[in-house]
Amino acid sequence: MLGVWEGYYKMPEINKQKTKENQNEKNPVTDGGTFVYLRVFCYLNKMRLLNILILIILTTFTLNCERKNKHSAIRETLEKVLKADQRFRNPYIPAKQNPIDRRNTKIVTQIIDSLGWLGKDEIGNDANLALFLVIQHTDKLSTMEKYLAKIKVAAKINKADKRQVAYLTDRVELINGRKQIYMHQRQEP
Repeated sequence: MLGVWEGYYKMPEINKQKTKENQNEKNPVTDGGTFVYLRVFCYLNKMRLLNILILIILTTFTLNCERKNKHSAIRETLEKVLKADQRFRNPYIPAKQNPIDRRNTKIVTQIIDSLGWLGKDEIGNDANLALFLVIQHTDKLSTMEKYLAKIKVAAKINKADKRQVAYLTDRVELINGRKQIYMHQRQEP
């Protein structure tokens, strides 16, 4: 086979000046035949490449749509969790808020354990905030400590706000009877 891409294969120079002897002879490479075959072959390869590129673009677009659709359900769930988290906070009514906090903690920890800490660009600002607030408001120190490590990693790759790390760190420090590091938590007098 002579070549795949027309631009990369240089046709051999064949006596451009025809002698009297071969003036009437046809050259099979330049006078139709193989040359036409090469042009058709090159055209088909270009079309094949174009089809492959279109397929790659469509596949990428489809995967992005599927990912956004997958995260849209999670985003909606977390937005509901955020509303529930704030429902009886101001004023704080423990008898009503604590059962909600326990339910929210189960939902959020399952999401984080299965998908990791999702960033704002993946689930939106409110849903990302819900991840933090539910962990911040949980009643179990062990849960706070476990997810404090995860939010620290997420903050390093810009999936969580560094201020949230500071708030949760100070809360864990106070519950453990230590001094706050960032001074973000109110202390009871």
